[in-house]
Amino acid sequence: MITLNFTFICMIKEGSNDNISTSTPVIPSEVPQLNSVNFTSSSKPQVEYYYSQHEKSLLIWAVAVAAIFATFPFTFFYSKFGAKYVLLFAGLLSATATAFVPLSVEMGIYPFLALRICQGIAYAAVFAAIGVLCSRWASLKQNGIFISVLTCFSYIASSVTNPVAGAVSYH
Repeated sequence: MITLNFTFICMIKEGSNDNISTSTPVIPSEVPQLNSVNFTSSSKPQVEYYYSQHEKSLLIWAVAVAAIFATFPFTFFYSKFGAKYVLLFAGLLSATATAFVPLSVEMGIYPFLALRICQGIAYAAVFAAIGVLCSRWASLKQNGIFISVLTCFSYIASSVTNPVAGAVSYH
């Protein structure tokens, strides 16, 4: 989910289109053919996808909004079905949604947006699990420590993903 920001940066390659410069922002109305196939000097076509700022915002906030609304139902599901089955469902949902992202990008913005919502729903399962875990295992004195340790995965993921994505998109 975090890598989407860097995917937008890496989508535009130098020399892929004469009218687009990587040093200036891309204005969608100035792109000659959106979501088209461009032929480079090699014989293979290079598929490029351009998203407006509004579309990028939709794709990014879809995860957050879905996670906000799905957190409360997951809390209910944890109490009714247990963590094992709920986390299995969330993991399968996330894996399936992630696997179908390339196909959904080919199909258009709305299928891609639907998969981002599925990823947000699966992401909410983690935070509901943290709440269940803290309520069952942590005492009142240790509750803050449990929550801080269990939620730091998001910051660690950003700290690792950002430099790696920068190095990959540079080369």
